[in-house]
Amino acid sequence: MLTCFLLVALCPAVLASAAEEVEYPLWIGGIHVTSSNCDKLADNNWSYDPSTNTLTLDNYVYSGLGYEYMASRSACIFYNGTDDLTISLSGKSKITHSKSWAYDEDIVIFYKNKSAALIFTGTGSLELKMSDGWGGPAIYSEGNVVISSGSLKAEGGLKGIISPKVTIKKEITSVEISGFTDSATAIDGTLVNEVAGVSYNKWKQLSSIPVNNSGSTTNQKAVAFPAQIFKLVYEPNGGAGSMDPVEEPEGTMMALPDCGFEAPEGKIFSYWEVSGTDILGAPGTEIMFARNCVTYKGYITVTPKWIDAPAATVKTAPKGQDGTYTGSPLELVTAGEAEDGVIQFAFGEDATNAPVTGWSTDIPTGSDPKTYYVWYRAGGDSTHSNSKKTCITVTIGKANATVTAIAQTIKEGENPGVAVDNANASGLAGSDTLNAVTITVNGDKLIPSGAEIVNGKGENVTGNYNITYTQGDLNVLHKISVKVTFSVANGEWDNGGNDVIEVVLSGFEGDTLKLKADQIPGAGTKPASNYKQGTWNVIPDTETAITKDTSYVYTYAKAAVDTPPVQTNTDPSPDTEKTVSPVYTVTVQGDGYTLGSGKDIVFTAKRNVDDNKTFGNFKSATMDGNPISEKFYDKAPGSLILTLKSAYLDTLSSGNHTIKITFTDGEATVAITIAQAPSRTNTTPTPSPLPKTGETGNSFIGIIWLLTGTLVMLFVALSTKVSRKKAGPASYTSRTNHRGR
Repeated sequence: MLTCFLLVALCPAVLASAAEEVEYPLWIGGIHVTSSNCDKLADNNWSYDPSTNTLTLDNYVYSGLGYEYMASRSACIFYNGTDDLTISLSGKSKITHSKSWAYDEDIVIFYKNKSAALIFTGTGSLELKMSDGWGGPAIYSEGNVVISSGSLKAEGGLKGIISPKVTIKKEITSVEISGFTDSATAIDGTLVNEVAGVSYNKWKQLSSIPVNNSGSTTNQKAVAFPAQIFKLVYEPNGGAGSMDPVEEPEGTMMALPDCGFEAPEGKIFSYWEVSGTDILGAPGTEIMFARNCVTYKGYITVTPKWIDAPAATVKTAPKGQDGTYTGSPLELVTAGEAEDGVIQFAFGEDATNAPVTGWSTDIPTGSDPKTYYVWYRAGGDSTHSNSKKTCITVTIGKANATVTAIAQTIKEGENPGVAVDNANASGLAGSDTLNAVTITVNGDKLIPSGAEIVNGKGENVTGNYNITYTQGDLNVLHKISVKVTFSVANGEWDNGGNDVIEVVLSGFEGDTLKLKADQIPGAGTKPASNYKQGTWNVIPDTETAITKDTSYVYTYAKAAVDTPPVQTNTDPSPDTEKTVSPVYTVTVQGDGYTLGSGKDIVFTAKRNVDDNKTFGNFKSATMDGNPISEKFYDKAPGSLILTLKSAYLDTLSSGNHTIKITFTDGEATVAITIAQAPSRTNTTPTPSPLPKTGETGNSFIGIIWLLTGTLVMLFVALSTKVSRKKAGPASYTSRTNHRGR
């Protein structure tokens, strides 16, 4: 301690100098990094953080020999510390070892630490290059090298990188490592790559490098990660026109195409020139999308080379052919003829500026009505250039079409049809059809407008036509009606009452109006006193057309006061004919039928003479003129008992209906009424009333039950009291003694 105090007292200047300056084990561009210069990033474009052992390069550019770490041997960056060194990249940095005659120990970055790692990170890029291709590697590291992110390009001499292990992380932007000499190796050591890449040998042949997390070795001259997409562009070199660029992955083989540029006047195409190679290829020559082909512009360039040649000539000039739209392509010009070449055509925008591209030997066609500018030339052959260009103006005119509204007949109150189906078009070409139209009504005319015409592909070609519109007639059928009245005299209708019944039949002009069966009332079964079955003045039916107001009257006939006895043939012979004609009458059980009631209707038919023949003479039954199937009725003798089933009755509409029963020697009719089923309402049952005072039977029973209940309650109360006295709780002592026993 005493010694320390003496040093402080004797050497204050030495201590102050030591506190101001700290030297670090790092040299960059020949500068020794110290505490006084490590934080001047703005001045140096580099900085060093000793706490994290991180060297930051921000757009740092250096070319020189750097630090001479041993005699005549130097490195642009030299590090011999004990910890990992991280180089953080920002912007674009480039370090070049510029020694023109370098040794293999001359290096761009020398990392002298076997137990630590050299780590590249950041978002920028760094390019390392040995000027002398016979010099040392771009990176020499006694420890492992880890490229975590950013972009790194390392071009060494005999080697690219020398390290026990080089790890390329998947977060990198790009990594390119290469050596210069033919025998060079990109990486001398184990390679671990988390992203796939490619490699090149000394003949620039490309191979893929799959992902390998366990490590492998490679003797290839160059490696790159990841495999890139390169863009190939065609430059015209004085020619006219353009060719589309191509983008393909690194290593893709592509055949050079035919030249799509128009040669300069008086010249023809000779061959293609590919950047970065010595290829002078004709169309069909294969080239590879490789890094050595990429120019400073960042893409591969393919350029045409031209040579002088005499021009071809037009021997017979093409001629224009005007036309009218037909829906199909029309040839616009004749073929023409050339010497030392072929006639070529191309469309132009006008008659002044000749087209550069699109030239073809095909005769140009057009279908749409418009003016076409067809340019032609004599296209030269392999030894002749193209002739001058000439324009022909050709016109295709519009076709004439007519759109007509179709005449319509509608009923009063209806709207006429205005859809496209209510019009037709004539004069349409090819597969063109009418797709839409507007139809308006003006009085008794249908007026079309706004037609749309499409071709077979559904494309609108309305503009290809001059359209004429034709109106259509509109005929309206007005409403008509007639009134039919039914009257009954000397009796009632079959379903009761004798009111006049009116029926109105409605329709439209041209309709035939007829009565329906359920509109004709039944009559004949309810004569007044001293009257019998009668006749209609005109028998109503469902087949006669009603053209005006009409009246039907049914009149019951007057019955004779004294009916003479029935005269019968007294001839005992059974074959003798009776002198009295049979008459059948029908009666109905009940007043009618309610729909859904499930009740059958029973009809009884009788014969005025020999009633025992009624059942046997039965033939059939009809309802309102429609036959009734035998499955819907049962028949039984006793005169004739005909039971009409409810299943059939439920098929009838509500109202009046007439049933006719036909026999072998006569017939009889009767009317029935079908009523609609009544609507249902919910009803709540009324509870039974309590017995009234004075109803002795109920009172006596009540008294008996009251007395019985009282006795039972008294018995239960007494029993409970006695049991409680006998079942008092045992004392704790007695329970204990009980357990003891």
